Amino acid sequence: MNNLFNLPFSFSIYSQALKSLLQHRINIQLNSNEDKWSEKAIKGLIKRLTKTSMIDDLQTALATKTSHTRCVTIPSDAQNKLVEPNPSTTVRSAFSDATPIVAFCRIWRWPDLNTYLELRPVDTCPYAFQHEKDQICVNPYHYERVVAPCNEYMCFFRDVQYWFNY
Repeated sequence: MNNLFNLPFSFSIYSQALKSLLQHRINIQLNSNEDKWSEKAIKGLIKRLTKTSMIDDLQTALATKTSHTRCVTIPSDAQNKLVEPNPSTTVRSAFSDATPIVAFCRIWRWPDLNTYLELRPVDTCPYAFQHEKDQICVNPYHYERVVAPCNEYMCFFRDVQYWFNY
C-alpha cells in the first residue's frame, strides 16, 4: 500500500528513525553548527535510502557497534550531493566538503576524521568505496580507522591535542 506522497516509508517511521540515528552521534553539542550539520546530513541519508530495512540495518550497526551487519547503500552518483560542507569552525576548511562515508564515520564513530584516506573498508563489505560499484556503503562500521604515519612535528601536535583536548 502506497502512502500519500509515494514515499518509501511514512512520516512517523521517518521521524522515529531520525530520532534514533541522532541519539547515536558522538561528541555533538546541542544547537551547535556541528549539531545542525549532522542532523541535516542524517536527514539527507534517510531520504536517499530506498528501503526501510536499510534504516533498520543502520540502527542495528550503530546499536551493536560491529561490522557484522549488512551494508547500508546509497547510489554512488548521489554521494557528492548528499552532504553539504560543514560550516563548523571545528572542522578544518580543507576537509569541509567530506564525502558521505567520511561524514557519517565522523558523526557516528570518529569526530576527528578528516579524509577517506584515513579509512580502510572491512573485508566483508562488497560495496565499499574502492569497489567502484553503482551503490556505495555508508555503514560506519564497515570501515576501520587507519592511522597515518607522521613526522615528529606532526606527531607532537597530534599528541598535544589528544592530551589537552584542543
